Amino acid sequence: KEKPKFNITDITKRSFDALNLLGVNSSSVFLSNCTIWVEGISDRLYIRKYLEIYQKENPNQDRFNEDIHYSFVEYAGNNITHWSFLDIADESINYESISRNIFLITDKDSGKEKRHKKLEKHLGKNYYCLKCLEIENLLKPEVLKNTIQKYAKNQDENIKFKSFDTKQNSNNNKPEFIYSLEDIGEFIYSSVIVDESQINIIAPKPSGDKKTRKISGKYKFAKNAIDSISCWEDMSKEAQDLAEKIYQFIGENNKS
Repeated sequence: KEKPKFNITDITKRSFDALNLLGVNSSSVFLSNCTIWVEGISDRLYIRKYLEIYQKENPNQDRFNEDIHYSFVEYAGNNITHWSFLDIADESINYESISRNIFLITDKDSGKEKRHKKLEKHLGKNYYCLKCLEIENLLKPEVLKNTIQKYAKNQDENIKFKSFDTKQNSNNNKPEFIYSLEDIGEFIYSSVIVDESQINIIAPKPSGDKKTRKISGKYKFAKNAIDSISCWEDMSKEAQDLAEKIYQFIGENNKS
């Protein structure tokens, strides 16, 4: 008697017909086991890169894939107050209805220390507040310089850099670099480059304008930066620690 043969193929993410015929709910098969909550798209790009490098550096450990073992959620800065982490409004969205297992990352925003303490109390080890102002401040000096070079108005011209002191700090309770708590755009223009006319990261300040200069297009800046990060040594100490913490969180929520 001939044995029956079956042809099993993966369906695409948009192929729901077979599941609908079987009466399978999306929540039964399409939800990741845990989520990593980040402020915006640039944070997601950096952390995705850090996780990629961490897993490449540890090939004997379990391999986790985005949108299967974990997913990213972008909460868009101050919109974090709309979620039930802080319980400050009756209209808060219950984050547990989306994912019960979350790892939340926030910037070290000045003046929001009470919020950070509440988040830490609520989420415990699954909350991480950066020791620096924003995720761009995690970039090592050489990566920062390589990223700036990509903004040269004349691509054949090498950007002239100042000799700036990074003051790397081995104390785990303090920021890693001298620029960790400075706006990275202002730091680049005031302390890193010699000639502002060589680059086009942000528009130069009008004469007499005391406003802090901001990076124009953080998505593009992040894409340029991660192109200069290819190995573990390219990552700052805090970036390495953060990657390891996130990996451990994903592992804890994907135990078979």
